[in-house]
Amino acid sequence: MHQNTQFRNAEGVSDPSERESPVSVLGTLADSESRAILEATATEPKSIAELVDECRLSTATAYRKVDALVDIGLLDERVRIRSDGRNAAEYAMKPGEITITLDDSEGLRIEY
Repeated sequence: MHQNTQFRNAEGVSDPSERESPVSVLGTLADSESRAILEATATEPKSIAELVDECRLSTATAYRKVDALVDIGLLDERVRIRSDGRNAAEYAMKPGEITITLDDSEGLRIEY
């Protein structure tokens, strides 16, 4: 049986080459460290250093997980302007919902 996978986000991107595949999205969401980052950034943007402390991650792991979440469109990257001139990247969860559909006609589909 052929499995058809579709992926569509709020920006209307449906080509998996432009975004991660549905299987990658599910894998990222299944990861407890990625979910911790999403929870930490749900109410206010956080820097990598803040995520390291709050989520108890190594710096390398935090960067890797944040990059994956930005790539699939679940985190926004912003610039935090600091008075000392040393601006830093900060990350905020994109609000919304994720719908996962699995059926015989369309296969696996993820929309957000």
